[in-house]
Amino acid sequence: MSRDNAPVLQNLWVKPPPGFIKCNVGMAWNSAGPLNGASWVTRDNSGRPIHHSRCAFSQSSCKRESDLKALLWAVEAMDSLKQKKVIFEASSVEVRQTLLEPNGFCRLLPLSQRILTLLHHFEEWSIFHVSGPKNRVATAIAESVVSGARTQSYVASGGPRWLDQMIQQERGV
Repeated sequence: MSRDNAPVLQNLWVKPPPGFIKCNVGMAWNSAGPLNGASWVTRDNSGRPIHHSRCAFSQSSCKRESDLKALLWAVEAMDSLKQKKVIFEASSVEVRQTLLEPNGFCRLLPLSQRILTLLHHFEEWSIFHVSGPKNRVATAIAESVVSGARTQSYVASGGPRWLDQMIQQERGV
């Protein structure tokens, strides 16, 4: 989804165009556990990681709500970091459906409206629903909250060392 209703893309991770950053948003929902995981990774047009972040959220009532909270958190972070041209990518079908049809999910309308309002703070933006392979790094970080009980939230420069090899492969290095 974007201001020009760009199509869904389904291939491997692609570098953003010059002047843009790409913010991949990872989401991990655990229906049985007390915590959900979220992450984002920003990269420049050469594929180099700029920042990454991880956060643990308390249990949401459903996956759709959890995924929307993760996207809202990422959009707020990009706004706080004063990014101007951002391409957001997420693998959540639920996020795509909710943002395209916000009135169809009345209980989540405040979350979707907050996301859509914040997006107007950027000079240019787009949100794409992408296949899992395009979002591997962000998903791995988010899943570390649920599977590894990594509940410490943080923002860091660059990419996480434990995913260096994956990041380098995606960069084509």
